[in-house]
This record gives sequence, C-alpha cells and structure tokens, in this order.
Amino acid sequence: FEQPTSLLTYKGDIILCLKYVPAEKVNRDSDSPSPSRKKARKPKLPGDKGQLHVLIKEARNLTAVRSNGYSDPFCKGQLQPDKEKQKTQVIKKECNPAWNCTMVFEDVTAENLREKSLELTIWDHDKLSSNDFLGGVRLNLGTGKSYSKLVDWMDARGEEISLWQAMVDRPNFWIDGALVPELPKSDPKTLLWNQKGEEDRIHFDEENAEKIKTVMKKIQLPLCNIPDWAKEIPDDQWKDKIAKMQDKKS
Repeated sequence: FEQPTSLLTYKGDIILCLKYVPAEKVNRDSDSPSPSRKKARKPKLPGDKGQLHVLIKEARNLTAVRSNGYSDPFCKGQLQPDKEKQKTQVIKKECNPAWNCTMVFEDVTAENLREKSLELTIWDHDKLSSNDFLGGVRLNLGTGKSYSKLVDWMDARGEEISLWQAMVDRPNFWIDGALVPELPKSDPKTLLWNQKGEEDRIHFDEENAEKIKTVMKKIQLPLCNIPDWAKEIPDDQWKDKIAKMQDKKS
C-alpha cells in the first residue's frame, strides 16, 4: 500500500475570504465581502480572545461523482489542532456550488493562529453510504510544527501560506483567495497516515469507517495483516479496538 504523497491532480477551485477579528473588535459591526452570507454558527459573547472568520464563497469545477454528471457538495472546516468541525449546507446536483457561508472559530489570537492550521475539505454528500472526498486545502505557515511539536498538518505551500500570513498580519481585514483543492494519489477518505516516522499509526475518519474497513481487508499494514475479528466488530467499537491493538504494539 502506497503512502499518500503531495502529488496533485486538478480538482477545481475553492473561493474564500479570511479575517482575524481581535478581541477588542469582536461583536462590533464590520464590513463584509458579501451582504447575503450565511452564518455557520452564532458568535459567542466577547472575551479576551478574538475570532477567525472564514467565508466559504464557492467552489468551481468540482469532480462529478454521480451518474447524472453532478455532485452534492458541502465544505467542512476545522482549525487544527482543535477538534471542532463546522460545515456548510449541501448544494445538490452542482459542481459549481455557491455556499456563501461564514464559519466562525472562537478563542483565537494572532499568536496562536501562527501555530494552527485551517483545514477545508470538500465532500459529496451521500445519504446511503459514506461521503466521497472531493479535495481539500490546508492554510497555515507551513512550518511542519505546532507549538514546537512535529505535525503533518502544518504542511501548507505557496498561496496557502501567503493567504494565512496576510490574514495574521492584517487583523480585522478581509483577505481574498482562490485555491485548488488537493487530492493525494491515495485517497484520504479511506486511509490517512500520521506524521513521518509513525506510518504504522493510523488516523481514522469516523464518517468513513465502512470504506476504511473495506480497503484494509485487501491490504497489509506495516505491522500485521488485518485480523478476522475486525469485520465482526460494530463500527462504533472498531476504531477503539484498533487503537488499543496499536498501543500494545508500540
């Protein structure tokens, strides 16, 4: 099984705006690049930290995964290493979705934004099975480290770094960008590897447990073959069981 690489194929474009709102400006009226934008969630009351506003405007030329020549795309956002995820609405039968959705991430400062990474992933919504991964981007400073610890998700390049740096340097100012979602050769919807040197430790996306199980039945991992009991364990217990097995081997 080949480890995912950074080699990319064109998967369309995602159009977005970023703004860091300092604590003293939180909840004050500010200019918006789109008067019709939709909020992903309500901001909290003012505190001693600021907010990151991410306006997901639209995507263009996404891959059509359905037989009708369309997809049902939505965008998911996560400010790593935080666990919280936010989503846009699903736009049905569309490869050029216009979401105009603002995600608001709370309790951030200009300093800790330098240690964080904004991951935006685009998915095709499937009611009957797992969602299909269409591509994604990570915006950060590309240092490979977060709070002095090596991590695999601080891997931004080029325009991803430039947009993030501009946002940090210009608080309370909207930064516009257009990025190409990336899709590794080995699809991350089935298997994602952790940082270099720990390839035997597997990160699971809970939304794709069934696809992970299907693929892992066909491959050999660095440590061992997938045991027969894996296919018998319910999805909600399977991830924890694998994690315990990996811990015993480490």
